Amino acid sequence: MKVVDFPNGVSSVNSTFASDTFNIVSAKNLQETIPVDQAKSIIDSFNAQKLPLAWWVGPHSSHYKVDEVLLSMGLEHVETEVGMTALAQNIDSHVTSMPDNFKIKEVESLQDFRDYGNVMVSVF
Repeated sequence: MKVVDFPNGVSSVNSTFASDTFNIVSAKNLQETIPVDQAKSIIDSFNAQKLPLAWWVGPHSSHYKVDEVLLSMGLEHVETEVGMTALAQNIDSHVTSMPDNFKIKEVESLQDFRDYGNVMVSVF
């Protein structure tokens, strides 16, 4: 697995699996539009290995027209994951019950990402 965190907030995770569930690109705390050459370089790195990818675009990315950059490069919007757009502070009001030891946390390390992957694998 290769994880690259770029200075502008873009993160790329290449799991080496032929699955767009585990090969992902996302951005956090963007302050500007993602440069086309950066997006192209990231996409080309997956294409060179013939690996699918998912580029997650959240509501905060719309200020910087990330979707327009990706569409201009030939990517297509094929999925909308409504659950992925929930703000953590709003989740409690929608959950009627959960185990006492249940917690929601932000992924902050490679081990956190692996743990997330293990949870995702368990539901497929």
